[in-house]
Amino acid sequence: MNRTNQALVAVWVVIAACIAFLVVDLLSSRRQVEVRLRDQAVSYVRLIEQHASAAFDRSNIAMLGVIDRLRPDDMTTGDRPPEKRRKEIADLLLRQQQRTGAAVAMYLVDAEGRFIARSGGTGNGVNVSERTHFQTLKREPRTAVAVSEATLGRIKKTWGVTVGRRVDAPDGSFAGMVATILSLDENFTNFYSSLPLGKDSAITLRDPENRLLVRHPAVEAKLGQPVATSGWIRERLLAGDAEGVITIASNIDGIERVFAFHRLSGYPIYAAIGLSLDAALAEWRSERNVLAAGALLLLLAGLFITVVLRRSQRADQVLAESEARFRGLAEQSLVGILLYAAEGIQYINPGCYRMFGYAQSESKDLSLLDLVAEKDKAQVAEAIRDRLSGLVPQGHYAFQGVRKDGSAVEVEIFSSRMSIAGRPVAIAALVDITERKRAEEALANENARNRMLLRHASDGVCILDAKGNVLDVSDVLCNMLGYTREAMLGMNVSHWDQRWATEEGKEEFKRLQRITTHTTTFETRYRRRDGTMFDVETNSIGFEFDAEPMLFLSSRNITARKSAQEQIRYQAHYDALTGIPNRTLFYDRLTQGIGLAKRERYELALLFLDLDKFKAVNDDLGHEAGDEVLRIAAARIRGLLRESDTVARIGGDEFTVILPRISGREDAAEVAAKIVDALAAPFQLSMVNGSVREVIIGCSVGISIFPADTESPDGLVVAADAAMYEAKRNGLGFRFRASSKLR
Repeated sequence: MNRTNQALVAVWVVIAACIAFLVVDLLSSRRQVEVRLRDQAVSYVRLIEQHASAAFDRSNIAMLGVIDRLRPDDMTTGDRPPEKRRKEIADLLLRQQQRTGAAVAMYLVDAEGRFIARSGGTGNGVNVSERTHFQTLKREPRTAVAVSEATLGRIKKTWGVTVGRRVDAPDGSFAGMVATILSLDENFTNFYSSLPLGKDSAITLRDPENRLLVRHPAVEAKLGQPVATSGWIRERLLAGDAEGVITIASNIDGIERVFAFHRLSGYPIYAAIGLSLDAALAEWRSERNVLAAGALLLLLAGLFITVVLRRSQRADQVLAESEARFRGLAEQSLVGILLYAAEGIQYINPGCYRMFGYAQSESKDLSLLDLVAEKDKAQVAEAIRDRLSGLVPQGHYAFQGVRKDGSAVEVEIFSSRMSIAGRPVAIAALVDITERKRAEEALANENARNRMLLRHASDGVCILDAKGNVLDVSDVLCNMLGYTREAMLGMNVSHWDQRWATEEGKEEFKRLQRITTHTTTFETRYRRRDGTMFDVETNSIGFEFDAEPMLFLSSRNITARKSAQEQIRYQAHYDALTGIPNRTLFYDRLTQGIGLAKRERYELALLFLDLDKFKAVNDDLGHEAGDEVLRIAAARIRGLLRESDTVARIGGDEFTVILPRISGREDAAEVAAKIVDALAAPFQLSMVNGSVREVIIGCSVGISIFPADTESPDGLVVAADAAMYEAKRNGLGFRFRASSKLR
C-alpha cells in the first residue's frame, strides 16, 4: 500500500471514529432527556399527590369533627332526631364545611341512606343508599373513608366527587355516613392549570377501579368512567402498588407520554401525570441536526482530502467523480453548505436556499454577508478573514441571519479552511437553530419555574449532596424548622434529624441515594431551631447530578394527622361520654383475661351492672341530667377498682367490670357490695338553669365466675346478665349465677 492510500485509510478511520462518537453521544443525550422527563414526572406526581391528599385530609378532619360531636341517639334508625336537633347538626355541618375552605356541601345520612341534615339545612329528601361510596362503607366495616365516582352537579353544572366517612353506632355496627362534596374545579383543576407542565401534558385522578375522577385538560365525556389503559398500568392499580412510571401512548388522545402515578396517602385514589415525550425531545432534535451537520462536515472534509490526495494520481475523470459525489452529498443534505473564497461564494447547496428563502438563480450576486443581520456582520466578516488567512483554520459560532423576506433566522455555522488548486477556500455547514433557541429559552423559563416550585412547594423540600449537606431548600422547610434560607444552605441534615447522625443512619442515607427508580416514604421526627420536636412524613428519591449522588427530600408535618389517628383509635375503644372502655375494648380485654387465667390457672369474675331508675331521670330531668348521672356513676365505679381491673360501658345505662386474679367468690361479692353502696348514694346534678338537683337511683349487679360457670367470653356475659335480672326482680343489690354457691 502506497503512502497516499495509507494516509487516506488513516483519515477515514479518524472520521469514522469521530462519527461513531457523535452517534453514541446523540443516543446518550436522548436517554438523558427521557430519564430527566421521568424524574420530572415523578416530582410533579408527588406534588399533585400532596395537593390532593391535603384536600382530602381537610375534608376528613372536618368529618371527624362532626362525628365527635354527634350524640348516640342522633343516628337512631326509625324516627329522625327532632327538628331542633337536626338544625343544630346542620349548623355544625356548615361550620365544618367552611373550615375545609373548598367543600361545596356536607351532609349526614342514617344507616338507610336517608338525609338527617346537610350544611345550612335539614335535608332535601334524597336517599343515597344506592350510591357506591355509601354501599362500600356499609358493606365493609374496616373501610373508614370512601370516595364516589365523578358526577356532574345538577344545579351549578360543575364536576365533583363525594368523600364519605363511616359513622359507627355504640355497638360497632353501621349507623350512617357523614359526607363532603368537593368541587373538582375549585380543588384540583384550577391548581393543575397553574402548573408549568409543557405542551400535551395531562393530569388525572383515578380510583382503584381506574375510573376517571379528574383530568386536565378536561375530557368531560370520560369523567366518572373507567379509563381504557395499558395492561401494565391496570395491573399496577389492581395490585395496589403505591407508585410507578412507564412510557406509553394514551388511549384517550393517542399522544405518547411518560406516565407516573402515585397513590394518595390514606385514600383509595391514584394521582397520575403524563408528560409529552415528543415535546421534551424538541431540543434533542435540534442537537441531532447540529451533530448531523458536524458529521457531514467531517465527511465533506474527508472527501476533499481524498480529492486532493488523488488528484496527483488519478485522471480528471476520477476527480470529476469525486466532485460529483461531493455535490450529491451537499445537495441532498438537510443543512446548508457553502464553499467560499476571497472572491465570494463559490458554491451554495439547496439546503442553504431553503434556509434563507432564495431561489437557486438568485445566488449569483449574493455574498455571505448579505445573509447576515446587521448586528452580527462585523463578527462574521472577522471570522471569514481569520478562516481564509489561516489565522484560525477552524471555527464554530452562531449568528442571526436574514431571509429574503426580511424575517430573522438563528444560524449555527461550522467552517474549516482548506486549499483547492493552490488557493485558500473555506467550507461551511449552516444549521437552522431557531427552534433550538426557542427550546433553550423555554428550558430556561422552565428551570426558573422549577426553582420557584421548589422554593414555594406546599411541603418542606430540600436537595442534599452525598454528605447530607443542603444544596437547595424551600421556604416552607425553612419556616417549618425556624431557620433562614441562608442559614440552611450548607447545613447538614443531621442538624434537624438525629437519625442521620449515627453510623446506621449514614449507611441508610447512602442506601436511599441509590434508590432512583421510585420514592421511599418513612416517618421521622424533626427538631426546630428552638429545640421543639414534631412528626413528619418524608418522601425521598435519589438522583445523580454531574456524576455525584444526590437525595431529594419532601417532608410534611403530620402532627395533626397523628392526633386525628390517635383520636380515631380512642373513639374506637372508649366511650365518648364517660371516658371508660366501650363494648369493643371490653370484649377484647375479657378475651385476653380469660386466656391469661387459663394459662396461669386462676379465677376471674365478671360483674354486669344496670342502673335503677335511670329512665325516670332521663324522662323527668332531660338527657343532659342523664348523661351527668352516667359520668358520675362511671367515676364512682372506677374509684373502687384496682389498676388491673376494667370497668366498661357497653350501652345505655349498662356497665361491666372484669376482676382478674380473685381468691374466691367472696372477693367478687365484696367489690359488688361496694359498687351497690357507692351507687346508692345521692347524685348531685347541676341543672341548665344553674340549680342543683339531688337524685337517688341505685343499681342491680349480676356476677359470673371463670371457670366455674363457663369458659367462654359470651357465656360469662350471658350468665352475669341473667344473674343481674334475677337480682333486679328480687330487689337484691347483687346476685351470683344460679349455679354459684354464694348467693
